[in-house]
Amino acid sequence: MSAYENLKDRYSGSDLKVNKCKLTDNGKELYADLEFVDGKPLSELMDKALYSGDMDEFNRLFDKYLERIGYNPDYPVADFDLIFSNILVDEKDEWTLIDYEWTFGRAIDTKELAFRALYCYVLEDEKRNSLNLSEILEKLNITQAEAEDYRTREADFQKYVTSGHRSMAEIGSLIGNRIADPGKWIDRYASDDSASRIQIYEDKGEGFSEENSYFTEDLNKDGTTVKIEINVDCDVKVLRVDPAFSGCIVRLKEVLFNGEAFELIPKKNLLANGKIIKGEGNAHTLVFATDDPNIHFDLTSLNRENENTFSAVFEVVMMPSDMAADLQGAIKKIF
Repeated sequence: MSAYENLKDRYSGSDLKVNKCKLTDNGKELYADLEFVDGKPLSELMDKALYSGDMDEFNRLFDKYLERIGYNPDYPVADFDLIFSNILVDEKDEWTLIDYEWTFGRAIDTKELAFRALYCYVLEDEKRNSLNLSEILEKLNITQAEAEDYRTREADFQKYVTSGHRSMAEIGSLIGNRIADPGKWIDRYASDDSASRIQIYEDKGEGFSEENSYFTEDLNKDGTTVKIEINVDCDVKVLRVDPAFSGCIVRLKEVLFNGEAFELIPKKNLLANGKIIKGEGNAHTLVFATDDPNIHFDLTSLNRENENTFSAVFEVVMMPSDMAADLQGAIKKIF
C-alpha cells in the first residue's frame, strides 16, 4: 500500500497514472485490491512499431516513456521494475503504471530505469534483436562502464527474485536504498513452491488483467511434470498460463481442448514471452529468461461450447534468468 501512496505522490501532476490500490479485509485476511485498468501494454505498441519498421513511432513512444517516468526525478521513491510491459496505454493515450511491488525509497536515475526496461524488452523476445540499441543508449548517455554496472545490478536482482543467492538486504545495499515496503506482495518469491505456482489469465476481448486471473486449484505435480485442467467459458478468446514466477524451461507435452488434441502452431495460436523451440508433433520447448514467464493459447479458431475444458501436461525446470538468457541467445553484447 505504501508503494502506491509513494508513487502516487511522486507522479502527481504528471502524465503517468498509478494503478489505484486499496486494502480490503474479507474477514479472513487483509489484501491489496487493485483497480481494473483497460489498455494495451506499452511493449505491445512498441512491438507493433518495431516489427513494421516504423522507428519514428517507436522513438516517439520511447521518448514519451522517458518523459513520464522521469517526472519529479529527485523525489525519494522509484519503481525499479518500470519496464514497458508494466505500463498500460488506453485509447485516450492515458498511461497507467501497474505491477509496482518493487518500489524503493530513494531516487534512481531515469537512464538506469530506462536501461533496465530495454534490457528486459530485448531479453523477452529474440525478434526484438532488430532494435538498434547503440543509438538508444547513446541518446541516454550511457557509457559502456555504466551499462556493465547496470547489467551486474540486474543479475543480482534476478538472483533474488528467482530464489538465488542474494538476500533482500544485499539487494538494497547494491541498489543503494531502503525498501519502501513491498510487504506481502513479495511473498510469491519467498520459496520454490510459490515460484512454481500456476496463474491463469483469461482474455475475453479486453486484454489480460489481474482481475481476470486466478491460481488453478486443479493442479497435479509429479516431480517436474505438471498437469492442469481448467474450465473455460465460451467467450474466452485467449488463455494465458504463467507456469512459474522465475526463469525456467517449459516442455509442453500434451494440450487438449474438450478432450481433443489442440494443434499448437508457434507464433499463431501459441505465443510466449520466451523462445519457442518447435519439437516433434505437438510438443514444444520454451525457454524463459524472465521472472514473469507466460504462454498464450489462442482459442479463437476452436469450436467453443458454453462450457469447455482445457488441459495441459508439461514439465517445468526452474533456472536462474541469466542462465536462461544464455540459452535464449537473445542478449546483445552491449548489455
